[in-house]
Amino acid sequence: MKIESLHIYPIKSCRGICLDSATLEPHGLQLDRRWMIVDQDGKFLSQRSVPQMARITVAIRPDSLLLEYTGQDAAESLEVPMTPPGGAPVTVKVWSDVVQANPYPSASNKVISQWLGTHCQLVKLPDPDSRIRTHKHILKPFSVSFADGAPVLMANRSTLDELAKQANRTLDMSSFRPNIVFGGCAAFAEDGWQRVWTPHVEFGGTWACTRCVMVDVDQKTGTTKQGIYSALAEVRRRMDPESKVTFGLNLVPSIAGPLRVGDLISAE
Repeated sequence: MKIESLHIYPIKSCRGICLDSATLEPHGLQLDRRWMIVDQDGKFLSQRSVPQMARITVAIRPDSLLLEYTGQDAAESLEVPMTPPGGAPVTVKVWSDVVQANPYPSASNKVISQWLGTHCQLVKLPDPDSRIRTHKHILKPFSVSFADGAPVLMANRSTLDELAKQANRTLDMSSFRPNIVFGGCAAFAEDGWQRVWTPHVEFGGTWACTRCVMVDVDQKTGTTKQGIYSALAEVRRRMDPESKVTFGLNLVPSIAGPLRVGDLISAE
């Protein structure tokens, strides 16, 4: 098995970046979901309620992030510093977790609010290890940055192909927003894995990623009409009537280090 592609999502729920190599840190891939857009109450926004967030691309520069929003008629851009310029920390909420984050100034937030059609604020998590999670399959608490519930998400290309075949439709892996895409094994083989490693890193905790209707958002257009969730649910329940609607494997790092496209993957 080999890594086919690597992806990070610097701003939670915005479009991802494809990389040739990445650094795995205890809380996930470097710069993955370190930034987040929140509403006026500090609650995170996602494509579940604001699908047009998929229209925001993010480019990483040495000292800044370049955001570009592709609307129906034109594209607009906004450059913000990698670190917000001062300002008192604000309280933000990711699901049930409450953490402190550094806010960006109102001028930047005004632009993003216009793009998304709702009042919002861009924030950065100053310490990615400050948000701690637990899971019944993991012995120790782990840090997770602004990701939903796990530091890393891995997906099997063969599983996507089999899902597409059974659902009789064309599917794009971007709908599932993985960090690591791999190939070279049977479809759904990852369902039984408990440990995953490459020559330089190891993941000591795994569990299946339960999906929601966010997979129906087209990551290129920011529109919701694909019907992927219902197709996935049908395939999974055909395999097992009691099965949850899952796709991909959540991973918790136990040994950090470098990852590259083409790295061999082992699992058990």
